[in-house]
Parts: sequence; C-alpha cells; structure tokens
Amino acid sequence: MQEFNHTPVRLDYDYLKTSSKKALERAYDAGAGPGNPYIEGEELIAKSAAHSYEYAKLINGPFILGEEAIGNDCYYSMSYAKNILRGPFPKGEATIANNGMMAFQYAMVILKGPFPLGEQRIADYDTYSLLYATEILKGPFPLGERAIASRGQTAYNYAKKVLNGPFLIGEKTILSSIYACDYILLLANLPDQSHIARIKDDKDAQYAFKRLANEKEEPDHSSYLRRLYKT
Repeated sequence: MQEFNHTPVRLDYDYLKTSSKKALERAYDAGAGPGNPYIEGEELIAKSAAHSYEYAKLINGPFILGEEAIGNDCYYSMSYAKNILRGPFPKGEATIANNGMMAFQYAMVILKGPFPLGEQRIADYDTYSLLYATEILKGPFPLGERAIASRGQTAYNYAKKVLNGPFLIGEKTILSSIYACDYILLLANLPDQSHIARIKDDKDAQYAFKRLANEKEEPDHSSYLRRLYKT
C-alpha cells in the first residue's frame, strides 16, 4: 500500500485552500477576535460576502479585504453598514439601491435622510414610497406617486399626511375604496371648495356622499367599514 506523508503544515495549507467557509471556521478555532485577526485566512474569507461579514463580526470591526465581496450583496451590505460600520457603506450603495426595501431601510436607518441612488427602486412600492415621503423627505415624493396611487390606503394617507389636500392621480383609487368618506371630509375642510365641486359627479364619490349623509345612522361609518374588512 502506498504511504502518504501528510505533514501538519501541508494539511493546514490544504485546509485553507478548500473553501472560504473552512477558513472562517479555522479563524474561530484559532481564537480570532477583536485585536486578534486571523491574517492567514483573510484572503480566502474575503472571497465570500457572507463569510466576510461574519468575520467582521468576529473581529468586531471593518474587514477591508472583504468589502468588495460584501458590497456585491444587498443583504450583507446593509448588515455591514448597520452592525459593523454603524454608518454609510459607499461600496455597497449601488447594490442596496437595487432593492426597494433595502434602499428605504438604508435611508431610514443608516443615512437618516434621502438616498437618491435608491429612489428609483423605492418608487416601485406603494408603502415604501409613502414612508419615504413621510419619514425621510417630509414632503412629496413625485417619483413614487404612481405606486402610491395604486392602493386606496396609501393614496389617502399621502393626500392627508403629505399633501394635506387633493391627490389627483390617486383620487379615483381613493374614491373607490373605503377611504372615500375620509377623503371627501379632507377636501371639505380645505378653504378651496372647488375640489368638492370637481368630484361631485363621480359615481363613487356620490356613493360616499350618501354614506356621509346617513352619518346619524352610523356616526363613524368609514371606521366601521375598516373594522369590517380588517384593513
């Protein structure tokens, strides 16, 4: 039988060469931690976004060599910014910007302000567009208005919380939803009464006007409908 001479040094070299995951495991075994990095395995660890992020957590600080891989992954870019850098991660922003949910979270949690690079994807979602307007911009978000207008609830809240007035492109959606009465009351309380005159011939609005006229029978009719339909 042929004998193989495996020296400890050779075994260690082959072990590290196998995968990024095994290099990370070896870092744990070697007792790597804050102020005690596992230099021998960093090049291999850096090939994986997940393992680079885990290694950064292990050493409790930035892992510069792994930032290129981290920056190519949306989830780990956001996690690295939040939990390691505790601030912006420019190398990952292009990747984060391609995901509407992550882009909003990056603006809200990391930047605590606008994230222009991510606005195009944020605008794909009605809820994130509304939140971006109310929580980040503190004002209108034109790029997201088409998505906001696609659903009665977000359209009405945009009209009320952001515009404090009519939301023309979302009006039809609002008037055909259970928020029609609320929207009419919002318009009715504006100094400019032309908005009420503008919608009075709309069929959905007429139905809402009738519901409001029967307010004595159901004092909070729109709230009753929300409870009924759990929206």
